[in-house]
Amino acid sequence: MKPKLIIIFLLIVLVPIGLLTWMSIRMKENEQAMIRHRFNALLNEKLSDLDRHVADFLNVKEREILNLISSEVITVDSLRKISQTHGYINQMVLINANGDILYPNQEQQLTHKETEFLQRTNKLWQNGDVVSKSHSAGDDNQGTNQNRNYGWHTWYWGNGINLLMWYRTPANVIICAELNRIRLMADLIGELPDTNPDINDNNKTLITLEDSRNSVIYQWGHYDPAENEPARAMIHLSYPFNAWKLKYFMSNEAIQTAFLGHYGLNIIGVVVCVVVSLTILGIYFYKESNRGIREAATRVNFVNQVSHELKSPLTNIRLYAELMETKLQDADEVVTGYIDIIVSESQRLSRLIGNVLALSQKQKEKLKLNKRIGRIDDVIQSVIRQFEPIFKNKDIDIEFNPNDARKIKFDSDVLEQILVNLFSNVEKYASDGKLMRIDKTIDKNMAIMTVSDDGPGIPEKQRNKVFEPFHRVGGALTDTSTGTGIGLSISRDLARLHGGDIKILPTPKGTCFEVSINTG
Repeated sequence: MKPKLIIIFLLIVLVPIGLLTWMSIRMKENEQAMIRHRFNALLNEKLSDLDRHVADFLNVKEREILNLISSEVITVDSLRKISQTHGYINQMVLINANGDILYPNQEQQLTHKETEFLQRTNKLWQNGDVVSKSHSAGDDNQGTNQNRNYGWHTWYWGNGINLLMWYRTPANVIICAELNRIRLMADLIGELPDTNPDINDNNKTLITLEDSRNSVIYQWGHYDPAENEPARAMIHLSYPFNAWKLKYFMSNEAIQTAFLGHYGLNIIGVVVCVVVSLTILGIYFYKESNRGIREAATRVNFVNQVSHELKSPLTNIRLYAELMETKLQDADEVVTGYIDIIVSESQRLSRLIGNVLALSQKQKEKLKLNKRIGRIDDVIQSVIRQFEPIFKNKDIDIEFNPNDARKIKFDSDVLEQILVNLFSNVEKYASDGKLMRIDKTIDKNMAIMTVSDDGPGIPEKQRNKVFEPFHRVGGALTDTSTGTGIGLSISRDLARLHGGDIKILPTPKGTCFEVSINTG
């Protein structure tokens, strides 16, 4: 099989495979990006569920404290009792409408715990944050409505966040309860999972609860993220823990296995199936093409062998027919007419066989020149003599003026075959014009001849195609004549082999072929 055909077959197979692979990769990347986006949204939702769980836990404590305060008669003794007995409350505070602390007050006899509380919260009361917050129309940070009469206040002291719940009574007195941070943290962590509740992925996930300084308060899961590895998802907890963050870490392997692996395998499976199908199809067409080429080569070889076998007997038939034509010039017109037909048809068959053999030689790259000294006019006149009987029968006049007796070096057989094909085209397609003209000029190392007629001509769009092998001009021009469509192709190849060319010159009527050959 020719390398060009092999390249074509490879392109037929490899280009679709390459495009499909590229499209599959792009589809996979886009799908993976979409899945990652949805996956990150899912992780954020899981963290939001944990945040809601923490908020529900804090709401329970809110209700407990409110119920406790509302069930007691508010006195210094009752508040002190709550501070001493309630495990969740570290210290109670009572503030009047003017912002003065009624309990614990420096003028009272205080316990060590109460004294210590006033010392570490001194700035809190000096700034008046709690009082101003309780008098404001709700706390925007809490996202609550403006009619709430209780809320939270956070401040940092010591090792972390401290929570103070305030409640404003109908008498405009503010009651505050400082929560026991250690107890609160212990119960809060107890509400969080102690194992990874998410995808069972061989402990390749980790959730951390971090404070405002990015210190881990609590974590669960057994994945060990690399240093500075970004979290797959992160949210801040709701107020009053909005300074804390929940982070979700997950290994690439876990994501690939849990969400992207199956899709990747599906894409790979589809690509493999298509590649295999295209490969099988390519192999099938390759074999079929080879089989077709072998069959065509067999037919060509057969035609070549038959042509060679016919050449010798046809030469004898033509020779004896021409001898009979010479001997029987005075015979009956019917007899001479039969002989003319035999001679013309044998000449036409000789031209056809010559073209077939020339095409075969061209395909085998065996075309060679055999230049000898001679006169071009002699070759032209020889070819004219071959066609005189045929042209005479069709009333086609021949105009040629042999005016150059110079001897030059050229291949007479090549030139004869070129002229035979051009004259044959006039006889087949331009007989209605009733005229064929041959002109010749010799300039330095080039001999230039023109063969023109007054026939219907060749459409401009067809002028380049007529030199292609087996191409015949469609329409009325060729409907009434037979031919193989290789004459002009062979003629151009022979002219180019001879260092020249054949081209169609523009003419107002008919067709004009210009033949040039190198005579150097």
